[in-house]
Amino acid sequence: MTGIMTKLILREYMEKAQADRDSSLVKPKININTKIEVSEEHLKELQNNAYSESEGKDVIDHIAKVLEILDSIKIPNMDTDRLRVHVFPLSLTDAA
Repeated sequence: MTGIMTKLILREYMEKAQADRDSSLVKPKININTKIEVSEEHLKELQNNAYSESEGKDVIDHIAKVLEILDSIKIPNMDTDRLRVHVFPLSLTDAA
């Protein structure tokens, strides 16, 4: 059951991302030099939910949880995709 719920959550995120991208014909200018600072609270949450391939955790559940955490991070003029790319590696440990 958890796998089905996770797939539904991921599908929802993908559909929302596509709708957001399609809904804006003119994208706002984004400063690529904007410094990405993640609060200590968010860092702890990412570390507490860190994915390690050796622990046998479900990678899809991990991605869904990280996306949920990242959705709560708001940085003015920050593209959500850029934020995800830069912060996601913080949720990985060991060989992952």
